[in-house]
Amino acid sequence: MVTFAWHRTDEVEPNRSYTALLGYVGLKSLSILPRFVWYGLQIEKQLKQTAGLIGYSLAARVLGAEFFHLSAWEDPRVVQMFVHEQPHRRIMEKLVGRLGKIEFRYWTVKGSELPLVFERELPRLNVAI
Repeated sequence: MVTFAWHRTDEVEPNRSYTALLGYVGLKSLSILPRFVWYGLQIEKQLKQTAGLIGYSLAARVLGAEFFHLSAWEDPRVVQMFVHEQPHRRIMEKLVGRLGKIEFRYWTVKGSELPLVFERELPRLNVAI
């Protein structure tokens, strides 16, 4: 698995609670991979500009067509705002029917637990690790 470093986008308060998000997307076919990567770059640009995001990391099993997202947010409301903004919303509409299994897990973490690490958090998903 290829794992990208944690990108901190905001200051962390060690005793504050944050919303953690772990996402998994499996592609139905590798034929969509170039488009999926292009869309991913657009969403990452949106992420970097989103107020309320504390940090994030990405990971992939490219040959297995499996992609993971791990992030920390100020609160669940900020996550929902991000999901419904452009380009994320438009891209998700374009990918309907082209994706395989999708799973998301939310939980609360303290700032002292950041950055989040895939090796520690992946067991939260119902996917083979």
